[in-house]
Amino acid sequence: WYFSGWKPNFEFNKKIALEMFHFGKFVLGGSLVWFLYSNLDNLLVGKLLGITMLGFYGIARNTSNLLNDYLFNKTGLIMYPAYSKIQESQDVIRNVMLKTFSYVSTIALPFHLVILIFAPDILLLVFGEKWLPATDILRVLAIVGIFRALNSVIWPALLARGKAKADFQVNLFQLITFSIFVIPLTSYFKLVGVGIAVLLATIISFGIGLFRIKKAISVSYTSIFNSIRPALTGSLLMVFIILLTKNTFHRDSNGFVSSFYIILSFIIFFLLNYSTNYRYLIEIKNYLKNK
Repeated sequence: WYFSGWKPNFEFNKKIALEMFHFGKFVLGGSLVWFLYSNLDNLLVGKLLGITMLGFYGIARNTSNLLNDYLFNKTGLIMYPAYSKIQESQDVIRNVMLKTFSYVSTIALPFHLVILIFAPDILLLVFGEKWLPATDILRVLAIVGIFRALNSVIWPALLARGKAKADFQVNLFQLITFSIFVIPLTSYFKLVGVGIAVLLATIISFGIGLFRIKKAISVSYTSIFNSIRPALTGSLLMVFIILLTKNTFHRDSNGFVSSFYIILSFIIFFLLNYSTNYRYLIEIKNYLKNK
C-alpha cells in the first residue's frame, strides 16, 4: 500500500446511493414482513387455542418444514448471488431457474407427499402416541411445505433481477391473506383452521410470485410446469402404488410395517424417475453433493 501510491478517499455518488436505498428498503421491508408472518401463526395458536395446541402445531410445523429449513432456504441463499452474476442474461437465468425448479420438486414432492400419507405413522414412530392429535394439521402443513419449497426458487431470481419491490409485495400479500382468514377459520376448524389459513396465504403468494417472475424473465407457465412435471408424475404414481398396496395387504399397520412402506415409497419414486430420466437424477445427485 505504501509503495503503490494509491490511497483510499471518500467519494459519494448520489445516484448510486439512491439506487441502493431504493433496492435495500424493499429487501429490508420484505425481511421484516416475513419475520412477522413466520411467527404470527405460533403467536395466534398460543393465544387463541392454548399451550397444548401450540405444542401440536409446533411439532407439525417443524416436521413439515424440515427440508425447507435445512435445504431449500439455504438453496435460495446460494442461488441469489449466483443469479446476480448472470443477471444481465435473461435466458441464462431462465434456464437455471427452470433446472432448479426440477431439482427442488424432485426432492420436495415425494418427501411431503409421504408425510401427507403417513402422518399418523410418522408421529407415532418419531414422537410417540401422545402427539397423534397433530395428524390433521401435519397433513395440511405438508401441502404448505410443497409450495414453500417451490417458492424458494422464485425469490432469488426476483432479487437478482432487481425486483425487490415484487418480492416485498409477495411477502406482504402473504401476511395480509393470513391475517384475514386465520381468525374466522380458527373459530370454525380450530388448529386445522390455522393450517388452512397458512395454506391459502402460501398458495396466493406462490401465484403472485409466478406472475412476477413470468414478467421479470419472460418465462412461460408451461415451461415451469414442464420443469416439475417429471417429479409430479412420479410422486402421484408413487402415492397410487403405495396406497393400493397398503390397503390390499396391510390395512392395520404397526411401526415396522409403516417404516417399510415409508422406505418403499421413496424406492418406488426413485425407480420410476430412474427408468424415465437417468441423466436427470445424476444431476440431482451432483446438486445435493454440492450443498
